[in-house]
Amino acid sequence: MRRFATVFALCSILSFTLPSIAAACGALIPADDQIRQAGLNVIFAVDGQANQTTAYIQINYVGDPAEFAWILPVPSNPKVDVIEASTFAELHTLTDPRVTFPSPPECFPAIVGAAPDGAGQAPNVLQQGQVGPYDYSVIEDRDPAALETWLKTNGYQTPAGLEAALKPYTEAGMPLIAMKLKPGADTNDIQPVAISFTGTTPMLPLRLAALSSEPKTPITVWIFGEAQAIPTNTERFTMRENDLALTAYDGSNNYKELRSGVLASVAGKGFLTEYAQQSKFLNPQDSLLKELTSKYAFLTRLYAEISPEEMLFDPTFGYSPDLPPLSNNIDLTYRAEPYDCETATLHTVRRQQYDAAKGNRSSEEEATANLRRGPLRIGTLLVIGVTMGSIWLLARRPKRRPSA
Repeated sequence: MRRFATVFALCSILSFTLPSIAAACGALIPADDQIRQAGLNVIFAVDGQANQTTAYIQINYVGDPAEFAWILPVPSNPKVDVIEASTFAELHTLTDPRVTFPSPPECFPAIVGAAPDGAGQAPNVLQQGQVGPYDYSVIEDRDPAALETWLKTNGYQTPAGLEAALKPYTEAGMPLIAMKLKPGADTNDIQPVAISFTGTTPMLPLRLAALSSEPKTPITVWIFGEAQAIPTNTERFTMRENDLALTAYDGSNNYKELRSGVLASVAGKGFLTEYAQQSKFLNPQDSLLKELTSKYAFLTRLYAEISPEEMLFDPTFGYSPDLPPLSNNIDLTYRAEPYDCETATLHTVRRQQYDAAKGNRSSEEEATANLRRGPLRIGTLLVIGVTMGSIWLLARRPKRRPSA
C-alpha cells in the first residue's frame, strides 16, 4: 500500500450553455491529511474569436507524498500538455508589485525600492495517454459516486466529501481527466499543466478546492485577453497608495499586510488587481510568455487569499475595457521623506500615512501638530457641544412668576 496518496483536483474547464464558462482551480485531496494545497497560480489565455481558453495551472503544496494524482472536470476531450515552472517564475517577476520610496538622506544606510514580501456502471473511458511525467485518463459519468469508485479501483485514495464536491460539476455533464505520475517518477518531476478547451469566461470552482486548502490560500490569476479583466461575482479592489509605508531600513514595507487585511475584511469575497497593462509592455524571455504577449492585447493580474470555509462560491471573470491601466511599479518617491536623522529612525506608519494623505509637510513641527490636531478638534467640539446644550436647556426653563 502506498504510504501517502492524494487526489489532486484541478477544476479545469466548466462549460454551460449560457454563459460559456472556462474554469480552473486546484485542490489537493489527501487520504490522510498528509498533503495540503498551499497556493494556486493560474494563467488564462482567452481567445474570443475561436471561443477557446487555455488554462495553465500550477499548484503549490505542503507535504511529501509518494504519489500525486489529479482530477480535472472538462466539457469534452481536451488537449492536455505540460509547461515549465519557469513560465510562472518569470511572470511573477514581471508583475509582482514593487514599491519605491524616497531615497534616504546621508544619515541613513542605502535603501532600495523593495517588492512586497493556489455505484453504478463503470464510467466511460474516453481516452488514455501520457504527457510529460503523467499518465492520464479522461472518464465520463453523470454519477459522482461512479467516478469516485473508478478512482478507487484505479489506485486513487479518496477522502470523505469528494462525491459531494464533484456533484455540481458532474451534474453539468463534465467528464474528468484523472492524472498521476508515471511509475518511477517522483514529486520533483511534477510540472504545471496546460489544458485547452471551449469557453471564454474564466472561472475558479473553489468549492472543490475547499476540501484540502490551507487557511488563507494565496491565489494568483493572470488573464490574457482583449481588455482588463475583473471579477464579475465578487469585489474588486486596488491598493490605496496613501496607506503604503516603509517599515524597515532594508526597504521592507506594509504592502502584504495591507493586502491581507483588505481581503480578510471581505471574508475571501474579493480580488485585488495588481497589474493591468497592454501585453506589449511585458517583454518576457520565456517562449510561452512571448507567444501569449504577441497574441493577446491585454494582461491582468488578480490576487486573493481565501480560506477553505470561505470557498462557498466559484469566482468568475469578465472584462472592463473602460478601466485605466494599472502598473505594478508603485512610485512613491514624490513623498515627504519618511526618515528622521535626529533620532536615526523611520517615521511611524501612521505618520507616513498621514503625510501621504495631506501632502508634503513644510516642517517637522507642522506635521507633529497636524497629527495631534484630530484629537484636539474632537475635544474642542465636545466643549462647544456641552456649552451650547447648557444654553439651550437654560433657555427652555420656565420663568418664575413674581409672588403676589
